[in-house]
Amino acid sequence: SNPIIRAGRILTKYASHPEVLAYKAANAAHIKQHGFHSFPRFLHIEITNACNLDCIMCPRHDMKRKVGFMSMDLFKKIIDQVPKGSQIAISLNLFGESFLHPKLFEMIKYAKQSNVGEVHLNSNITLLNEKNCRGILASGIDVLALSFEGTNKKTYEYLRIGSNFERVKENIHRILDIQKEMNAYHTRLNIQMTDMKETHEEIKEFVEYWKPFLAGNNGILIKQFDTWADQVEDRSVKHETYARAPCP
Repeated sequence: SNPIIRAGRILTKYASHPEVLAYKAANAAHIKQHGFHSFPRFLHIEITNACNLDCIMCPRHDMKRKVGFMSMDLFKKIIDQVPKGSQIAISLNLFGESFLHPKLFEMIKYAKQSNVGEVHLNSNITLLNEKNCRGILASGIDVLALSFEGTNKKTYEYLRIGSNFERVKENIHRILDIQKEMNAYHTRLNIQMTDMKETHEEIKEFVEYWKPFLAGNNGILIKQFDTWADQVEDRSVKHETYARAPCP
C-alpha cells in the first residue's frame, strides 16, 4: 500500500497514544537503516507465578499452569540473548509476586550488568520487611511499583484478599524511609493505585496523602483498569476503547 496513506492511518489510529507513535517511528527508522525490525523495547519475564494474595481483579484465578519458579540458569539464558546496544526495559513479574523468588535480587543485579537498560517490578508490598527493602534498593532496580488499592481498610482488604491494610501501609513508609537512609534515589518508587469502581472516589485522598512523602524521582501512579482481554470482570469506571499495538 501507499506509504503516505499507511502513515496517515497510523497517525489517526494512535493519535491519543504518543508512546505507540514514538515506538513505531523508532522501529521504522531502524528498519530503514538496518533492514529488519528492532528488538522489542519492553520485555516481560515472569520469574514466578506464585502469589500470596487472591486479589479479585487478578486473572490468576483461572490460571491452569503449575506454580513454579524460574531457575537462575534459564533467567541468564534469556538475558544473555538481549542484543548489545538495545537497552530494553524488562519487567520481572506477571501473575506472581516476585518477592517470593529467592533469587530476585541476584536476577536484578545480573540484568543490570548486561545489555538491559532498565529493570522494573510491580509488587503487592506484603513482603517488604527491612531485609527485603534494603535488598531491593541495593540490587540497582530502576522502577518499583508499590500497588496499594484504596485509602482505607475496607476497600483495600476487599480487593486484596489475604492482605492487611495497616501492615502494607507501614511497609510503604518503611521502604521510603530506608531509601532516604541509603540515598537510593537511583530507584524510582511509584506508589500505585488502580482506578476502578471501588477506588475511583478515593483517588484524590490517595494522592493527597502520599504526595508529601515523595522524594527524588518517586511518584504516584493511578493505573487504568485492565480486564486482561476480558479474563476478569470489568470494574472500570469509564468503558473506553484503547488502541492496541501488536508486535511489528
